[in-house]
Amino acid sequence: MTSSMTPSSLPAADADTLAQLPDCEQIDLLLPDMNGLLRGKRITRDALEKVYQNGVCLPMSLIATDITGNTVEETGLGYDIGDEDRICRPVPGSLRVIPWQHRPMAQLLLQMEDGQGGLFAANPREVLKRVVQRFKDRGLTPVVAVELEFYLLDAELTHDGRPQTSVNPSTGERNATTQVYYMQDLNDYQSFTDAVADACAAQDIPADTAVAEYAPGQFEINLKHRADAVLACDDALLLRRVIKATAEDQA
Repeated sequence: MTSSMTPSSLPAADADTLAQLPDCEQIDLLLPDMNGLLRGKRITRDALEKVYQNGVCLPMSLIATDITGNTVEETGLGYDIGDEDRICRPVPGSLRVIPWQHRPMAQLLLQMEDGQGGLFAANPREVLKRVVQRFKDRGLTPVVAVELEFYLLDAELTHDGRPQTSVNPSTGERNATTQVYYMQDLNDYQSFTDAVADACAAQDIPADTAVAEYAPGQFEINLKHRADAVLACDDALLLRRVIKATAEDQA
């Protein structure tokens, strides 16, 4: 059973988003690490108001994980301090629907606190905010547009365990040649690029361009310019999740 009630503790933008998702059952709480990988928890809708009111506890070591998921103990954020938890709170305005899931779900970005009520300085968002502030102190505003290049690979590995290029959905043949900026490649993979565009529109991710790049099965999605570098990088994190989820769904 789901409820259409909107928790009173939500910021206005998130409350509006939740009101448009009366059937939403679960919410992914997402904490980006230093490599841009999204870590966190999945909660039920009923637990969402508590997260806005009290936050949710996650290990400090999540910020210090390497690309394989292991804690980098040299940071001092792992077992040296008992793998301590810190309170993480929602980034206001970041609640979004997850359009690719087979059950109604949403997602929410988190930011970690430092134990004294401030934000943890090693948060990737906080690191970027400090960089942006240095520009502002000089009267400058960074204008950022992110582009993500990626490869679409076959879900099956080769006999010796290596990745291989995807099979063209239109020709049925494995991609082996390069035609940079080739429009036919976009036509052949239109079901994929259309699904990415639809997911971006549902999540307010400002993606506006798709390109066939300079390798078999390589593509690029571009985001619009933003005069807010932090939000531009938030967009890139969410776009990355959209691309991976869409590719897996169509594998």
